[in-house]
Amino acid sequence: MSRGPDYLRDLLRRLPAELSEAELFLHLGYWDDGVEGVRAAQARLNDVLLDALDVRSGQRVLDVACGIGGTLAALARREPSAELTGVNIDEAQLDVARRSVAHPVRWVCADACALPFEAASFERVVSVEAAFHFSSRRRFLAEVARVLVPGGVVVLSDLVVDLAADGERVREITEGLGPWPDPMLTSGSLAELCVAAGLCVVEERDLTPLVAPTFEAMLGPHAIANPSSVADAGDRGTAALGALCRTGHLRVVLLKAQLKA
Repeated sequence: MSRGPDYLRDLLRRLPAELSEAELFLHLGYWDDGVEGVRAAQARLNDVLLDALDVRSGQRVLDVACGIGGTLAALARREPSAELTGVNIDEAQLDVARRSVAHPVRWVCADACALPFEAASFERVVSVEAAFHFSSRRRFLAEVARVLVPGGVVVLSDLVVDLAADGERVREITEGLGPWPDPMLTSGSLAELCVAAGLCVVEERDLTPLVAPTFEAMLGPHAIANPSSVADAGDRGTAALGALCRTGHLRVVLLKAQLKA
């Protein structure tokens, strides 16, 4: 059985047996006007991504690294006729998704860099805050281009660390939240990697200012100011992300691209 990052395994063990849709998000939040609380902010970020994805009636949608199903559950509410597929490398996360998402979804255990689908299988692909875990963003985007139909759209959010970032903080991130093979995206920018895969960039948006409050809301100001003082490795990695975000060395990016028709 494949497995995901250790910090997510620890989180899954702490989850209650019964989960509401609001509890199915594992990503950061988006704190625009009127949002109160981490759960609401997470749901709001999901809405921002799905607005960009713009799924139409009957379209086939693939969520790569689908976590425990929150994005697909929300999408099923928006567009019940869509054909939904969720891919994750971790069977434990898929088990939670299977028992928590009521809408019919095809759940597949697979690697994001070797998707087990025929070419031109989906009109839409989404990946929420996961590409940094993949062994290669370049191979992932090449796979996305392969499985999209001509004119199909991919929307993803990703976390990118600046080359000038504090090395200790980068170490804390990779040790606590790994695998994170290329935190500084040295293989090329997301836009460059999309172009290399044959995708046309439609939009690239910096979400950092509206996402940054999540770190302090989750862990408190002391942890963000002093990540090394945090005992749990996963929380320490998250605190290090918050610290880099505070100093301007971490960006949270939304990217939308389309396969050439």
